[in-house]
Amino acid sequence: MTKLITSKLKRPRIESLLQKEFAWEAREDRVVIYPDEQTHISKGGLHIPQSALGKPSKGIVIEVGPGMPGRPTTDLSRGDHVIYGRFAGVDIESDDVEYVVVRQSDIILREKKSPGS
Repeated sequence: MTKLITSKLKRPRIESLLQKEFAWEAREDRVVIYPDEQTHISKGGLHIPQSALGKPSKGIVIEVGPGMPGRPTTDLSRGDHVIYGRFAGVDIESDDVEYVVVRQSDIILREKKSPGS
């Protein structure tokens, strides 16, 4: 049994990331995601990073590309909470913040928006 804690590393607030203009433009069917890194603690007190658990990763959409020519565009938008494949995408750093760039097809789930939001 493990319990879930958030990382104690200094990370920018999500609201500030969503308000500022992203320095790069996502191309074609790419999506820029701010990963929600979480750490699990085992019964013995060991910190286990999410990447070592073999589970898909969670994150928040920061930028969405226009889509591939001749294919319908995505319904993803900035601020969506998503789950994407663990080994999907490329890690990048911009303004001292780490992001993951994945294809739209690598996104497994999107959190449903509640009515009125």
